[in-house]
Amino acid sequence: MSADYAQNLTFCTTLWRNKFRTIDDFNNLKPFLRNFHKQFKYANLHISSLLTELEVTINGKVPLSGTLSVPQKTYKGGILLITGSGPVDRNENTKKLKLNIFSQIARSLVGSGFLVLRYDKRGVAKSKGSYMKSGLWDLVDDACEGLKFLRNRPESANLKIFTCGHSEGSLIASIIASKNQVSGIILLAPTCSPIQKILKRQTDLFSLSDLSKANKLLLKVFRYNHNKIKIGLQSTQEKVIGKAVTSKKDYESFLFKKIPAKWLREHVKIDPISIYKEVHCPVLIISGTKDLQVPCEDAKTISSLVQGESTYQIITDLTHILRRDYDVPSINAYSRLATQEIDSEVLEMIKRWLENHC
Repeated sequence: MSADYAQNLTFCTTLWRNKFRTIDDFNNLKPFLRNFHKQFKYANLHISSLLTELEVTINGKVPLSGTLSVPQKTYKGGILLITGSGPVDRNENTKKLKLNIFSQIARSLVGSGFLVLRYDKRGVAKSKGSYMKSGLWDLVDDACEGLKFLRNRPESANLKIFTCGHSEGSLIASIIASKNQVSGIILLAPTCSPIQKILKRQTDLFSLSDLSKANKLLLKVFRYNHNKIKIGLQSTQEKVIGKAVTSKKDYESFLFKKIPAKWLREHVKIDPISIYKEVHCPVLIISGTKDLQVPCEDAKTISSLVQGESTYQIITDLTHILRRDYDVPSINAYSRLATQEIDSEVLEMIKRWLENHC
């Protein structure tokens, strides 16, 4: 990577993260933005020139579509990216929310010489199969097929192979590491708590600020207060889990909505702590103090559970979607935060750790 490229990319990232706070004089805004656009365009072109992105198919039990990002020159190692929960594509995007977490991580790592594979979940985007019929162990099987695909690529010959999971993907990466030979795993926003505890925590942290304006208005009209809503959410949650656990179907209907019963049922039966205890490879764990979906303290616990060398970092103000939020954290803020880049400290930590373990 050239010094000019690094300087320009740092310039763009710094300006974006500071949200133009250094501009005191409004008259300077136009030339400032014009210069920013030139710098960003230059940096982006430079990134594109450093990689080739190949559309690939992972032929496992269910054919999965993915992207293999290939550096133009030397290869330092290979890494498989494993997404979090929900119907997300290879970049961790849904139909309503474009997070582009894995596309940004892939581009960052390819710039440092790593092969990166990411893929769409079953029944999402270009992949075959059904998302609703997929259980946790189906997702593990798919990740194993992705790992096999990456190992068998000619570019991967004699390279160390790593996995990186985000949220639920962290658990899947750890399951794989406990059964397969990998050179290390990266866990982004992981948890070692059972799913029932995580869902209850999310309900306990529920805030009226998480609701849309329309829903807030409805609550005001029907005179619902915060505690009443939380009690209703907890009751609904218990009923959903109960229905999934007693069901033998892949998915069930609840209040006119489909729920992934098989997936939920398999999560209830699993013990995350016992899985982390079976991990013997090097581990990097990154979490954030403003994560509303998993407790950031779990990063330290997981670090103590794994048997291999481990490093953990809890980043101040970092959210579950790997952006910093300097305001009161809210799920409703995700759409705003998604317009920002992934936190640069996260990307640098991942790159530095991989380079030290290759």
